[in-house]
Amino acid sequence: MATLFQIKPGGNWYINFRHNGRQIKKSTGTTNKKLAEIKLKEIELQLFKGEQYPLGEKPVHTGIGEFFRRYTEFSNATKSAATHLSDNYRIKQIQNYFARKGIRNLKEITPGEIQLFQAFILIDHNARSYNNFLNLLKSMLNKGVEWGLIENNPIKNCKPLKIPKKVRFFTKEEIERLYAHADRDMKLLLDLALYAGMRRSELYFLRWKDIDLKQRLIHIRPHGDFTPKNRKSATVPINSKLLRILEATYPRTKDLDDLQYVFHKYHRPNWLDPTHSLSKHFSYLAKKAGVENAGLHDCRHTFAGRLVQNGTPILVVKELLRHSDIQSTMIYAYLDPDQQRKAIEDLIY
Repeated sequence: MATLFQIKPGGNWYINFRHNGRQIKKSTGTTNKKLAEIKLKEIELQLFKGEQYPLGEKPVHTGIGEFFRRYTEFSNATKSAATHLSDNYRIKQIQNYFARKGIRNLKEITPGEIQLFQAFILIDHNARSYNNFLNLLKSMLNKGVEWGLIENNPIKNCKPLKIPKKVRFFTKEEIERLYAHADRDMKLLLDLALYAGMRRSELYFLRWKDIDLKQRLIHIRPHGDFTPKNRKSATVPINSKLLRILEATYPRTKDLDDLQYVFHKYHRPNWLDPTHSLSKHFSYLAKKAGVENAGLHDCRHTFAGRLVQNGTPILVVKELLRHSDIQSTMIYAYLDPDQQRKAIEDLIY
């Protein structure tokens, strides 16, 4: 709602209104209240119609550096620690690229420039990584529109690269080779990834006191720099084999804060994304074991794939993976081609 006010009697009338999350005060340029009321009605109509810049308020040319700094602060305040770290890494890459190209203002970002950026990113990254860069930059520019810094998102129609849906699962032989070449810490990492389907960030920030052997549960909850995905605390059940492994490795000290993190050996707090340390060490292991095209997240895929192959209902798999959306789980559904056949075989009328 817009309102009229005067700063001093007999002076110009001002309009006070809220737009795009900002409180705006604008002079009508007149001391005549009736003329000011006409201007007020114009503003109210523009606000009702959702026009981007009431009173002809156009955004100033915003510098890339200032905009990226503001978005980084926004990301830090609103996103999980892991997501913010990923954002920070990509923002620095994008900002460095724009600096080399001499792009200093948001208005200089164009679809043509994004095509050149795509070619640059694909030199050292795959298509999925490029899509992550593109999606982040789109989100940033959408926020720029919301903040009134630009009139529209210049790259909203830029399409992500098509990626074939292919999920990597480890064979029994590959898993045996991984275990055969793993040291004690990496074996425990494999155990938790393959028997509990834990994510990289969950493994990295897992503390011994998050493991409840009596209740046979692993608690995933926020603490310190860690915020669970989707900002939701969760519990992961521990099966009998994993329970025996954890009972044998659980520290015997009463003061678990001295050995706070299960994988403290791999902690790299100075890294831009410290959780990436686990992926690096897993890659070293896979290379040593002769397991090709292997990533730590493939353990989670293997966990889900085995559940489906064992006949676990897809909704149960969703809960065990802690997916917020069933669509994320459906990529594993095709692993049980006989499931539909089995379902109709049981029909009796």
